[in-house]
Amino acid sequence: GHGWLAVGTDGAAPRRPLVVTSADGASWQAADGADAFRPGKGQLVTYGAAAGPSGYVIVGEDGLSAATWFSADLKGWERGKGIGGGGLNALPNSNRWLRSATGGAFGFAAAGGVRDATAPQATSNRPAVWISADGRQWALKQLPLPSGASDGVLTQIASRGGTLVAVGNGRDASGPVALGYLSADGGRTWRTVSLPTPDDAKNIQVLALTATGKGFAATGTTGGRGTLDVVSWTSADGTSWKASVPGGTGLGGAGDQQVTGLAAFRNTLLGVGGTSGQDGGQPILWTRPVE
Repeated sequence: GHGWLAVGTDGAAPRRPLVVTSADGASWQAADGADAFRPGKGQLVTYGAAAGPSGYVIVGEDGLSAATWFSADLKGWERGKGIGGGGLNALPNSNRWLRSATGGAFGFAAAGGVRDATAPQATSNRPAVWISADGRQWALKQLPLPSGASDGVLTQIASRGGTLVAVGNGRDASGPVALGYLSADGGRTWRTVSLPTPDDAKNIQVLALTATGKGFAATGTTGGRGTLDVVSWTSADGTSWKASVPGGTGLGGAGDQQVTGLAAFRNTLLGVGGTSGQDGGQPILWTRPVE
């Protein structure tokens, strides 16, 4: 209602948050000079943002802990707080992080992960979501790994009404696998869902997720470095998913192709990403009808 919000991070060492706002989408102002974005326990990074009826949230990390910020109007910002031991602060010999957020009538939800200090370090990452009714106080919900998976984290979350979908990446005995979770009650309870692997696809990685007018859509990659092709998933309800490898210029072939951002506009799915090979790289702008 108050405009647009975009976040990221710079390439300096230590990294610092980049936060910009706009009332009209054309003129942008930096907001990361606010006191709320000063580093606290360590390196401060902003990764994701979302809007909801009550305002805006940003999610990221502060050193080994997860971090959130809230603004009602894109003018003043305050740091979020965790609720109890299941909040944002890292436990001893562990860490917590956030990568993506979504907002709706349910409040806000964010996706990321935690490190299980009791597990071997190579398989210690666990998927997790954080839920907030107001964008200011957050409660952790650690999610179980799917059967057969030994490790995994969440990288994207999206909502359509009270239905929330979170996706990410994990590993099982065969290698990298896509992770999916669904909540039908605004984030209070979650269950695993399967993002199928297309025929002949391997080393699957999920990169982007969005809600559409007809359900949800996600993109990722198949293949190895230098041979990445785009994978697409669609779902009407967040439970049952269909997978495909679209192919074509910018989506498949020699080199690496990736669609790393998605948005739905009216009846069209919009994707942005890049293609790169021996001759260099260039951006991808991809559109298709919403399924």
